[in-house]
Formats: sequence, structure tokens, C-alpha cells
Amino acid sequence: MVDSTKLYENVEKRNKEYLKMFEKELKESGLSRKTINKHLDNIDLFLNDYLINYMEDAEIDSCLLAVNDFLGYFLISKCMWTSKTSLKETATSLKKFYSCMLRNNLIKEEYYSNLCDLIKRNLDTYLERLDRFDNIDDYPDEWY
Repeated sequence: MVDSTKLYENVEKRNKEYLKMFEKELKESGLSRKTINKHLDNIDLFLNDYLINYMEDAEIDSCLLAVNDFLGYFLISKCMWTSKTSLKETATSLKKFYSCMLRNNLIKEEYYSNLCDLIKRNLDTYLERLDRFDNIDDYPDEWY
């Protein structure tokens, strides 16, 4: 039997390395510290809150459905600070993060392409869901 605490620690350690790699690349691209921190916070939420706590498979190269659920449900219904702007920024952070993972040979080109396509095709839907969620008094059962 696998010790879940040890497994969690290993995933968290791996995610920390991913975040360091991502931060290094963001710094090298010349972004401001504020923008870098925003991207890092968005990806930390995805990796260390959402993937670990809500998905059985926390591997970065097998979670297209997780990205869709994260942007289209989790941010909208669980993160009350989410706005249209922050949702778009988070989508951008995910694309930048996965681009970094591709350049470091941690995911395949096909996965990155599918991820970008998924976000592009569904961003308007995510924004519509956010608008509906923010503007209705009785939330549908599926939001809980």
C-alpha cells in the first residue's frame, strides 16, 4: 500500500521544481515581478490546490479535462475572487506554463497544442459561466 502522505509530498516537491523552472523562464522573458508573481500564483493554485485535491491524476501531461474543469468550474464556483480578467489571466498562465513544460521536454507537442486549442475553443464558455454564476440568485445544484 502506498503511503498517501509520502505520495503527496513527492507531488508537492515535483510541483515546486516545475514552479522554479517556470519562474526562471518568466524572469528571462523580461516580465515584471508583479506579472511573474501573478502567473506563479495561478499555476500554484492549479498544481497544488486543484490537481492534488480534486483530481485523481495529478500529472501535468494527462490532465486536459482537469484544465477544462479548473477554468470552467473550479475557478468560477470555488474561488470567489475570480473575475473575467483573472479568468483570462489564469488561462494565459496555463498556456505559458505548459509552453515552458514543452520546452523542457516534460510534455509532448501534441498535448500542448490540444491544451491551447481547448482553451481557445472554450474561453467564451468559461466567461459566460462566470457571468451566469455571478448574476443568479439560485445556483444550480451542479455548482456545488
